[in-house]
Amino acid sequence: MAILAFARWRAIGFTVLLCGAIGITGHVALAEGGESIEGDISWDDDDEYGKEPWDPFEGVNRRIFWFNERLDKNVIEPVARQYRQQVPRTIRRGIGNFFRNLRTPSQALSLLARGEVRAAGVQLGRFGLNSTLGLGGFLTPADSLGLEERDSDFGLTFGHYGIGHGPYLVLPFIGPSTLRD
Repeated sequence: MAILAFARWRAIGFTVLLCGAIGITGHVALAEGGESIEGDISWDDDDEYGKEPWDPFEGVNRRIFWFNERLDKNVIEPVARQYRQQVPRTIRRGIGNFFRNLRTPSQALSLLARGEVRAAGVQLGRFGLNSTLGLGGFLTPADSLGLEERDSDFGLTFGHYGIGHGPYLVLPFIGPSTLRD
């Protein structure tokens, strides 16, 4: 009986780690029971959005897309389904908070590189509060104090400085992107 309990907890632990890693990449967001945690992105009128993507790696991209589709269908979706069934919502939310908190320093650096010093300071404040008072980021006391989360990445920073999207790229495990992102 103890062996079965150990095997179950080991499987749950593996599932939590896998889903956390997937959550970091943004491929599958499971923080709130499957709802997306990504923010909306606004596009400028003069941006490259809406144009036919430049795809010099089309052959490789198609093979990686095929691999990602099979991986998603045969591994990630079943693991995510089990994760949602086996792990209580409050624990899932805490795990999602933890991995979101890990991205905060990178977001702060991105904001700082764009000259948004105040927003970068708020992000670092969120990181400090959530990492200490929030038990490593599992809780988010910064939300209660009104420190608003600001989703940012270096792709947005590069775009701010006029660097184009670059070629279309499909990354293994992560999915479609561009060279800039």
